[in-house]
Amino acid sequence: MILVLAGGGNEAKMFAKALESEKIAHLCVFSSFLEAGNYGRGNTIVGRLDRRAMAGVLRSESVRGVVDLVAHGDRALSKAAMAACRECKIPYVKRLHMPKSNIAYPKALFTPSYAEAAKKINQRIGNILLYTAPETARALAARVHETEHLYTPILRGVSFDVELAMEYGIPLMNVMELELLEGVDAVCAAAEKIGATMLVCDGSCGIDDKLTAAKKLKLPIVITHNMGLEYTMTAQSDAAAMELVRKWTQKESSED
Repeated sequence: MILVLAGGGNEAKMFAKALESEKIAHLCVFSSFLEAGNYGRGNTIVGRLDRRAMAGVLRSESVRGVVDLVAHGDRALSKAAMAACRECKIPYVKRLHMPKSNIAYPKALFTPSYAEAAKKINQRIGNILLYTAPETARALAARVHETEHLYTPILRGVSFDVELAMEYGIPLMNVMELELLEGVDAVCAAAEKIGATMLVCDGSCGIDDKLTAAKKLKLPIVITHNMGLEYTMTAQSDAAAMELVRKWTQKESSED
């Protein structure tokens, strides 16, 4: 049995079809009836499961692996699933949608791991410019040795939103109000303003202009995801996730 954390939409349907085509038993978990209503037929659980409830499902259903398809928003479900999988010693994989670009740049690192991104930051001397969502900035700041070197721009507004600025998990004085956030010239200007030695972005406001700016300034750039969590294991395509499922279920068949 494979447990699928479904976030609604077509992705759960398509993955379930792939499982059905290979006759792999599965159970889908939805956070709401609205999401489940879009799924159609199949075995489902509807509700917000915490770690204990998730572990109960894993044991009662003899689950051999968990595939997390939740795209946005419900980090609590992903956290509960990872914790329950560790407790029950069951493999977990997050189907992660990483930002993509056709711009080639040898100093660009694409990584699904905040730990790896933070390691690159810690190895760099100087100021780091973050073009990320608050959740990503917080996750990186928690792993960075010197947060006083992290800077992030926000769009200048009529009033400065201190609460929003503090969500980034870096010193308030390092949250810069700018007239423009997007565009190669705006990114270059922000980087030069703080003497940045590296750029980091998560795709929440595009990556092509950041890549082009980094290339223009000859700076390294780290590109990661904007989900705000460090995942136990990730798959960047449905095919990669299915390959893991086959291994888990083949192991089950050999044991039977």
